[in-house]
Amino acid sequence: MSSQRWILEALRYHAKEGATLREIQRYIDEHFYEELAVDTLKQSLKALMDQGEVEQNLERYKLRKLKSAKTAFDDLFKA
Repeated sequence: MSSQRWILEALRYHAKEGATLREIQRYIDEHFYEELAVDTLKQSLKALMDQGEVEQNLERYKLRKLKSAKTAFDDLFKA
């Protein structure tokens, strides 16, 4: 499993309040028995933010909320 998938799973676990970098690191260590470096986590989080899957608010990371079907349809076909 890739570090990005582990991060997404950690953020699903912390969905309500979001998670700091350390909380994500702790979750991955405790559930997948992998000790990822902070730099690796930062790079993976940046890639997820660039893909639009994760958003950052101060020091907390959260899964980005999905758009409604109507909003997505309107965005797709707006002139």
